Amino acid sequence: MLFWVGLILLVLVGYFLRAIDLDQLPSGLYRDEAMNALDGFTAISSGRFPLYYPDNYGRGLFQEGFFVNLQGITSYIFSPSLVAARLPAVLIGVAGIVSVAFMARQLFSSRTVGLIAATLLTFSYWGINFSRIGFSAILVPTVLAVAVGLLVWASRSGSVSRMFGAGIFFGFGIYTYAAYRFAPLLALLVLVSAWRVFYWPIAQAFRLGISFVTGAALTAIPMMLAIAREPRILTARAEEVSLVSTNMPTSETLELLLTNLSLATSKFFFLGDLNIRHNYGPYAILSPIVALLFAVGIVLCLVWIAQYLRAPMASEPVAMYALGSITLLGGLTVMTIPEVLSVDSAPHSLRSIGSQPFAITLAAIPIWKFVQWFRSPGRRQLPHVRWITAGLVSVLVLSLALDLFRYYSALRSSTEQRMAFDADVLSMVELAEEGGSRVVFLPYPQQQAIIRYLAGSDAEHLRIVETTDQIERGDTVWLRQSDELLAQDVLTDFPDATLVVETDDLRDTTFLSIETD
Repeated sequence: MLFWVGLILLVLVGYFLRAIDLDQLPSGLYRDEAMNALDGFTAISSGRFPLYYPDNYGRGLFQEGFFVNLQGITSYIFSPSLVAARLPAVLIGVAGIVSVAFMARQLFSSRTVGLIAATLLTFSYWGINFSRIGFSAILVPTVLAVAVGLLVWASRSGSVSRMFGAGIFFGFGIYTYAAYRFAPLLALLVLVSAWRVFYWPIAQAFRLGISFVTGAALTAIPMMLAIAREPRILTARAEEVSLVSTNMPTSETLELLLTNLSLATSKFFFLGDLNIRHNYGPYAILSPIVALLFAVGIVLCLVWIAQYLRAPMASEPVAMYALGSITLLGGLTVMTIPEVLSVDSAPHSLRSIGSQPFAITLAAIPIWKFVQWFRSPGRRQLPHVRWITAGLVSVLVLSLALDLFRYYSALRSSTEQRMAFDADVLSMVELAEEGGSRVVFLPYPQQQAIIRYLAGSDAEHLRIVETTDQIERGDTVWLRQSDELLAQDVLTDFPDATLVVETDDLRDTTFLSIETD
């Protein structure tokens, strides 16, 4: 009963943290969010639910359709807005709290460790941040945690039907985000480990393996058929960002791999993702105490695996601890591969988001073991144990509060954050709706998507132009303040025009306004 009450409370708190001020933080609507939401809204409005988008807003990218369609549905129901574009991420992020609790519980047959993992994710900057941005990547940790939990549950029972069900859910991940494509490596590792840990006969192992693969294949058939018709669904993005697609010498490739690996590791402890849309850098993606717990969790898992290897015929708890440990360390490693193989931008907490539930559960393990120790008979009567426990809890609470401060205070006041999320473009759209006929001059199609999504392509209060030739005398031209060269072009065409700097106090942004009267 306590587990369910605690989980419900965490879901409510998690929803509050992920939904509060969603139209104000992040301060703008990033162009990728707008492009996906616009594609989804256009498709849903015309009654289509594409499996994938073959030319995501004219960028030549193949985008999985599930999340984009969700954005389209919320935009259709609530009208295009910041909240509509991000609401699917909020709901999926909240579901991720439940999914990590389920996975941790199944890995170690303990509701306590599940509740602790859910608590850490609820207050995690990593979890909150990507639950408030309209990126499809948020699907990966939520779907993968449930899939892994089901896989371990089915492995423990040895049930063919449960394994088939686990496969069905696992196969759904192909519709989420490119990083999920490495997840089959983790599934193979878990199945092979379960075979050794539970001593399945070869015939039973074969039946369970076939059941899982069959279930996954059934779910994935539509996308697999699409990939067979258009292989670039699988390769287009990898060709742009993967080391595999480069022609670098082997020595340089190995050097970059080692560099990426060290940076991918350091993001948990020292130097985090420097992209402010992904993390409030240069701080690590985990708060200091959670990072320390994460490191201790890794050590404990290695110890449990070693104990099993020394005595493979040991009791069931030892075997379960070993399987759970292999799953966590394997998941952490496998889902970091997309980050390590990137030719740019390591550390990259978005591409490695699939490792999130495993990192969080690893951090939960030391707390769980301490709770077990504290509950043991006579422990509470030891000298100063209550004071020590209160101190440790206080330090953990402060560490979690630090993540909340970083997101809701430091990030909110960051000028870099406002620039990174195109807050000035959003200001133009909102103020144009209040101020009559305007021209918004934006030469970049990606930025135009923000306006087309929020204001509509046929909005009467603004026009989008791509060259100064399209500007008419009497127009009010609005540009980003960074587009000073474009402003000079307008002033050259209209020598008597007046340039002023407009301010949006609500979003704390500025932009250029040129009156051509």
